[in-house]
Amino acid sequence: MPDSRSYLHTLMRGAVRKHFPKQACAALEIAEYWGGAGASADYAAFSRKMNGTREWSLSDAVAIYHLTGSRRILDAIQSEGSDDLPTDPAALLAHATSLIKEGGEGAAALIDAGQGGCLDEAEAQLVDIAEAAARALAAVRAMRGAA
Repeated sequence: MPDSRSYLHTLMRGAVRKHFPKQACAALEIAEYWGGAGASADYAAFSRKMNGTREWSLSDAVAIYHLTGSRRILDAIQSEGSDDLPTDPAALLAHATSLIKEGGEGAAALIDAGQGGCLDEAEAQLVDIAEAAARALAAVRAMRGAA
């Protein structure tokens, strides 16, 4: 679906230009988001993504979402799969997005609980992860049954 890719590219590129002073800053922030402080960024690959000669990854989209607070990119990814039949592999992307989001929130809640934070919040986040995983598993099983 070239139109969907083009739209996602436009959203990613716009988010980078709006929220970061320079393209190199965005590349470094994304690298550090996944690799921690001191992680090295591949500036050439990021430049190719900005120019449209390389695809954006799901991890890029999630990092941009968390760094900027803008849900537009994830909403676009999720809506792409929302009208698909459960037998369409592209529909699994929405489940992957949900698992990444819930997993991040769950990990943060567990870390907080380990440092004396609220155990109830950690439990609630773990329940959210389990529910997201159950939905994803059901979709995978539906695909297997349709194959």
